[in-house]
Amino acid sequence: MIVYDYFPEDGNELLKNVQHDEYSNSVLKIFQAARGVFVEATQRLDVGQAIAERVLAVKSFDHRVLQNAHDIIAAFFRCHLDDGCPDLPEVEQSAAYLDYWREWLDEILEDLMCHEEIVRGVLHSVIFTGEKIGAAAEDQLCELLALFFDGASWMDEHLYQSYTGQRVGH
Repeated sequence: MIVYDYFPEDGNELLKNVQHDEYSNSVLKIFQAARGVFVEATQRLDVGQAIAERVLAVKSFDHRVLQNAHDIIAAFFRCHLDDGCPDLPEVEQSAAYLDYWREWLDEILEDLMCHEEIVRGVLHSVIFTGEKIGAAAEDQLCELLALFFDGASWMDEHLYQSYTGQRVGH
């Protein structure tokens, strides 16, 4: 996770650090959620065998291919769901944030994985790492997430434009 201000009031460093420390687990959850949907679909649908074999063979992957996707999801959480954990000491705030982040991430991944193009973007980003199709999948995944989370309404204008190619307000 790149610790960066995604929106003007993105100043909760404690929450950013919690998300940063949980980054590896969160990225793995994103991939596992997509793979779970894919495995279920392959049992019902005629899916290309080569793709299925590649997805099922993944034992580890370069986290960087899902880094921007994770960071968009994490920034949305900070922008819209950060309650500030008022009246708690910092150690308890960290634990509360971690629990809330994990629970919310599980819930939002269920919603995201209902969208075939998001599942495909996650899987193609991972299984085609280092290839043009993988890079294109990463870009498309970030664009889809920025649109899914209505990034135009809260995200830094330059970041939103870098993900979508669209200028805010146009």
